[in-house]
Amino acid sequence: MIPDSGPSRRTVESEATATLSSSIAGSILEYALVDLNRVVLPLITDPGPGSLLKTFGAGHGPVPEIKVGVGDTVQVTLFEAQAGGLFIPTDAGSRPGNFVSLPNQTVDSKGYITVPYAGQIRVLNRGTPAIQQDIVDKLKNRAIEPQAVVALVNQTSTQVTVVGDINNPGKISINPAGDRVLDAISRAGGIRNPGYEEFVTLQRNGLKGTVYCAAPLK
Repeated sequence: MIPDSGPSRRTVESEATATLSSSIAGSILEYALVDLNRVVLPLITDPGPGSLLKTFGAGHGPVPEIKVGVGDTVQVTLFEAQAGGLFIPTDAGSRPGNFVSLPNQTVDSKGYITVPYAGQIRVLNRGTPAIQQDIVDKLKNRAIEPQAVVALVNQTSTQVTVVGDINNPGKISINPAGDRVLDAISRAGGIRNPGYEEFVTLQRNGLKGTVYCAAPLK
């Protein structure tokens, strides 16, 4: 005998208001009793609510490339090979780098930023290397061997919202090195209750998957 706080099988059967009957077609049962024995247990292969791997893919993907989106803040730094060019005045001397940093810009609703003498630069859904090359191509006939460095100062378009029974719900930016679901939960302060009492639901691009929090989260 082992102690338990729930009703026994005899109590459940005696209080039943619906019974299993094969002679009544279409009968609706509120519950069914199943003996857990060595024949039944092997058939219970997935007692959980679902699987993230089944819903979103069957393996680890590469580290995501963080691309610029509407509302992000970027900084552009322009270099020239020597003073006396388009951006570096002649009296600037030979200071190291010969560079000028433009004011931070927020990507507009159409996905553009503006660089002097290069005009509007489309940055939407592009990585920083491609944006840098585009700026250099538009300045190479005006500046002295120009080079450009584009830095993503603030991310608002590549964020994940973490809500529910956690300590610090809200939005967090995706790490350029890649985040797992467990990483996002941890950065949001972690769950309030033990993992075996919690579910995790991931929603992305119209897909939805739910697993136990105690299960591997990838």
